Amino acid sequence: MDEKKYQIFISSTYNDLVEERKKAADVILTAGCIPAGMENFVATDDEQFTVIKKVIDLCDYYVLIIGGRYGTVNPQTGKSYTEMEYDYAIEKKIPVLVFAIDNVDGLEESKKEKEELLKAKLVLFRNKALTNRMATMWTDKESLSLKMLASIMNAKQEFSRPGWIRGGKFNSQILTDQIVSLTEENKKLKEENEVLKNNKSVAMEENDFYKMKIKLHYEEDIHIYFSGMVIKEKDIVITYEEIFKHVSLRFLTENSHKEFVKAINSIVPGYHTNTNTILEIRAQFVFFDLIEIKKDKQGKDYVEMISLTQKGLNEMRRLNKLRG
Repeated sequence: MDEKKYQIFISSTYNDLVEERKKAADVILTAGCIPAGMENFVATDDEQFTVIKKVIDLCDYYVLIIGGRYGTVNPQTGKSYTEMEYDYAIEKKIPVLVFAIDNVDGLEESKKEKEELLKAKLVLFRNKALTNRMATMWTDKESLSLKMLASIMNAKQEFSRPGWIRGGKFNSQILTDQIVSLTEENKKLKEENEVLKNNKSVAMEENDFYKMKIKLHYEEDIHIYFSGMVIKEKDIVITYEEIFKHVSLRFLTENSHKEFVKAINSIVPGYHTNTNTILEIRAQFVFFDLIEIKKDKQGKDYVEMISLTQKGLNEMRRLNKLRG
């Protein structure tokens, strides 16, 4: 009988997903595997993250649970430690299983990010993770359990991994000793690194962002649809600089998200692109501090209002000067 056990790393933000992490550990045990939860190894600096990477190196599979929080941001990378863990697992070619909450807006306020920048970073991270072939959505703890169990069983069949073998040099005591050693190392790092952190995030060079290209898919606006009608489609490749140049003039004064949608769609008159693409563009503009978003009460409802930041205003002026 095959006595090989597979170790699975559980990655997520912590405070908002405590119950989901417990469910994940139960599912992993049910699947005959070893959960590697890092509740006692929460990374708050680069050296502690080094400890976590060592544990990931020992794992056969990596499970990422995404809820409504982006998590603590590393001041040197501008990324959350959760995203850094994910990137490291991908870099090490460890099979990654992604489980993203289906409806972020439906979560309790305490389980969602309040800062627009963190919301934007979560959108970008979520979109990146969902491109993974082993990615799926979950709605509640029960659906998460069922989908995770199915994914783990499929992964065990699809990916050949070293695992841990009972007996000889590969008994459970080795694993226990390694975890204890890492715990002590983590404790020492915490004691040695109680220093103030510089909270300035270092992102990619801004010029790289402005020149980065995105492919937009547009469909023809149809107001009256007839049976058999063929809806025209267009794809364009455009830089973020060109998009901001086009959009920013509409936001010299505060304007609604609806106007932002119109601005993106007006790039190709008579056509429209999809909502997710527009939200991703908006998230990038928030991330690079070109726009800011706030909620304004209009009657009984709250409406998202968008305005240029000082940096966005300066960029709008710069780009406008470049016109013909």
